Amino acid sequence: MSLLPPDVEQAIFLAAFLFWLLFTFLIERFLRGGGSYGGERTKEDKGSALVIYFSTFAAIIIAFSLGGANITLLPEWSFFIGILLMFLGMLIRGWAIRTLKGYFLFTVGVREHQAVVETGPYRLVRHPAYTGAILCFVGIGLAVQSLAGLLLLLLVSTASYGYRIRVEERALLKGLGEPYAAYMSHTKRLIPFVF
Repeated sequence: MSLLPPDVEQAIFLAAFLFWLLFTFLIERFLRGGGSYGGERTKEDKGSALVIYFSTFAAIIIAFSLGGANITLLPEWSFFIGILLMFLGMLIRGWAIRTLKGYFLFTVGVREHQAVVETGPYRLVRHPAYTGAILCFVGIGLAVQSLAGLLLLLLVSTASYGYRIRVEERALLKGLGEPYAAYMSHTKRLIPFVF
């Protein structure tokens, strides 16, 4: 027996997903403060922003299709865990963006006079905004209640953000030098004390 009527569950998911879209494309701009959003193309980016954008949205569409076709269904409770993870991911990503303020860029690049940020979530990991984004994608996969969709979103988001991290860390090492190398030596990439 379903915990919620299907139309209520769909409405909750649609509201959460629309909020995620709003967060991703509008709210993030305000969290970082004034100035340009940093969506301009940079040579340091090496296409990583486009890789993330296109691969994750393609994976979301496929995950929706898998969930809608009832392929490899997950239990009902996964829906609720998924919605919670979506909001937790947005909270972590928002905290990271707010901590970076003007240093946050959509594309990889180093701002003039940029310093290494080691406050807020950056005390724990080097890329908390990406941790938050991946949590959102895992949440979406759980919320559509398809194991295949969940695995696809997890694989695609970790692969695309993994590429982004390699590109970004090269640029930060080149632009910030020894202070960033020292920061790397005592922090993990995405999960505190683990990875």
